[in-house]
Amino acid sequence: MSGDTFPPRLACVTSSGPGLSSLLYSVTAGGAPCDGLLFGDTITTTTSHMRDDDDTATVTECRAAISSGLCCAGTCSFYDAAGQLQESVLEDLCRQQPGPLLGWISHRPLLAVPSGGGGGGGTSGPGGFGSSSNHNGNSTSSSSATALMRPSMREAAVTQALLRRQLAREAAAGVGGGGGGQQQAVLLLLFGSGGDHNGATLTWQLRCFQARQAPSSGELQLTPVPLTTLNLGGHTGHGAYSELHAALGITSASSTTTLSIPSASAAAAPAPPALRHGWATELAAAGAGSSPGSTSSAAGPSPALLSSSPPPPPAGAAGGAARPPAAAPVAVAAQGGVYGSPAASGPGLGSPPQPSGASLSSTTPLTPPAPHPLLPALDPAALAALAAGSRAQVGAVKHHCEALLVGLHELCGQAVAGEAALERLRARRDALLAQLASATSS
Repeated sequence: MSGDTFPPRLACVTSSGPGLSSLLYSVTAGGAPCDGLLFGDTITTTTSHMRDDDDTATVTECRAAISSGLCCAGTCSFYDAAGQLQESVLEDLCRQQPGPLLGWISHRPLLAVPSGGGGGGGTSGPGGFGSSSNHNGNSTSSSSATALMRPSMREAAVTQALLRRQLAREAAAGVGGGGGGQQQAVLLLLFGSGGDHNGATLTWQLRCFQARQAPSSGELQLTPVPLTTLNLGGHTGHGAYSELHAALGITSASSTTTLSIPSASAAAAPAPPALRHGWATELAAAGAGSSPGSTSSAAGPSPALLSSSPPPPPAGAAGGAARPPAAAPVAVAAQGGVYGSPAASGPGLGSPPQPSGASLSSTTPLTPPAPHPLLPALDPAALAALAAGSRAQVGAVKHHCEALLVGLHELCGQAVAGEAALERLRARRDALLAQLASATSS
């Protein structure tokens, strides 16, 4: 092993999807450069591949698994400006973590995020492994992104100090070399983050490096290592527009939304089943006497369905006795303002009982329409906030669709160019086959 570097080179670094998401949020929440620590284990796996003959191929690989991370508020949290470790601070940070130290994190916000995304993925280029949310860049943007994500002199010094610290601990414990045991890898994980389209598009760039040291010269080597994310899945829920609900004063709940139609005979009649909506929401109607658990008034009668027929007038009643109470036309008129025109509201779904000709007299006062019980009066500031949020959401979706359309056009152009190249190769193949056939026949 005298001519090789140590620790052994890693095949890949694995991290769970939730763990990587939490790490991304932690390092980018402050919007400023920061650092942190990585904790995990180095695992050596031996795989036997069976063949048709008696020989068995055995492949041994070393992998590093990131189990947790610790993000600090700023830079130089456990080292000084020259890259020298502060051992006491580092021990205090590692004492509360469950796993052994695996490396450290360095985050740098990108002032101008290149549109090339994570160019130089895998081991291509000096940047190492990369991943990004944009894929519409050119070679110039990709090279600039790779240059931005190279380790600095301070980052290289801190990584070398961590590697020497780890090698000294393993030598004292008799791990590695001829003493056997598993050597712990030392990683440097670079994060780059930025935004575009007024913050609607967020871009993350990742570069993972393994620190290795040549035994003869003691030279530090930062080797790019692929980073594999396990069980990476999307969040399935309905809270994407919670800020709009907050502007309206709407809170999500799995309750029943009902429409109250007060009437004189509603107290005596049995209450029909409530009307259920697919998206059950509650409106906190301030000043309407409603409780947070229901949209109907606490002092009102039992709620009635929109499709329920109104109670028939009592037999033998005439004139004003057959006229519905004043509260009923108010609620139904407000209902007509939402579901149809109040003047053109006819009998049918949710219509009030039609009074007879004797009850329609000029002395009957017309009750002015009241606010709908399900749509109380809203604050103009809340409506303005809702409109601003809606416009921002629409603009973000528009920019995102335009970016997707540009990417689709580029892919179509590449596909057409590929088809043309394939046709040229086929023509050349046919010409070579014809020459071969003529040479063989002659």
